[in-house]
Amino acid sequence: LVRHTPLRITAPEQTAYRVKRSLLAAPAQGEAATWRWRAIGPKAVPVFQDLYDHPEDGPRFAAIEAGALLNDPLVVPSLVEMATTGGSATRLRAIELLAEFGLDPRIDLALRPLLDDEDVDIRLAAFDCLEKRRDPIVNRFSIDGKFDLMVVPSEAPMVYVSQSGDPTLVVFGDRNEIARPLIFSTWSNRLMVRGEADREDLSVYYRRSTAEPPVILDAPSSLPEFVAFLAHGRTPESPLPGLGLTYSETIGALHSMWRDQAFEGGFKAEQDRILAAILRASEGEEIEERLEFEEEPPAEEFRFLQPDGDAPGGTVPRSPNGPTSGAGLAGLAPPVEPAVPRGDTLPR
Repeated sequence: LVRHTPLRITAPEQTAYRVKRSLLAAPAQGEAATWRWRAIGPKAVPVFQDLYDHPEDGPRFAAIEAGALLNDPLVVPSLVEMATTGGSATRLRAIELLAEFGLDPRIDLALRPLLDDEDVDIRLAAFDCLEKRRDPIVNRFSIDGKFDLMVVPSEAPMVYVSQSGDPTLVVFGDRNEIARPLIFSTWSNRLMVRGEADREDLSVYYRRSTAEPPVILDAPSSLPEFVAFLAHGRTPESPLPGLGLTYSETIGALHSMWRDQAFEGGFKAEQDRILAAILRASEGEEIEERLEFEEEPPAEEFRFLQPDGDAPGGTVPRSPNGPTSGAGLAGLAPPVEPAVPRGDTLPR
């Protein structure tokens, strides 16, 4: 923003208009135009609002992004359209910008169907946006203070695990269940799960260590409830049954079950999203750091007569350090004094 702040702080609307005119002449410089409009501030918004529906992608995307970052509510329909159509990178950026707006039911209703999108990154971006906007469709549960379990309705079931910030495990598909019949074991048979086709609950065998006796408990077959069962530790205050696994142990058990196809959908970790974002960034084109937009015309000029006595010709701008010196006017004749008719009086 500092690099793109104009030096002339007066008449910001005129500066914004010059940026718009330069952008229409060079549509590929949309990113630089967005930064310049953001640096000008809210007074630039009325200047580029008409570009929200511009036929060319460069000016339209530049105006939409600037309007979103300057919190213009009129840009929401255009952002929603970008989030639902177009390429993956454009959709992801539009969803990210929608998260910055305040309470607006139009945004929440438009993003909820994206939880079923065939693109995994779009589904995760829609979840991030809805969670940031505190949409009630995202159900959050704290599992013994170890991690947050979030459950969102989706027709594309998946488990997502965060590996930075607050530990979070997200289950897409609130009706996703552990498959039955099932026989599963891991960790050298210290954890075993058995499910029968005619029985709703699961039987879970778990031995924490070889020095401790095993426990055999009934567990729910619903995937979100099963996740809570794995991590919850039974206490007098919370007597519900559970194995008391740590966050990492819970993730390890779920991943092993997923590899054995114990439940439907995918399993995605945060590092996969980071690698995908790095790949998208490396494939993008390099943008010029700062576009030099059209500058204001000089405030003052000197006019000179042509050497052959014709009408006044071109202009020489005043030097920023003062009047132009004679050395800089090589090749130009000195100013010609106008002829005065002889006589005592001047003609009317």
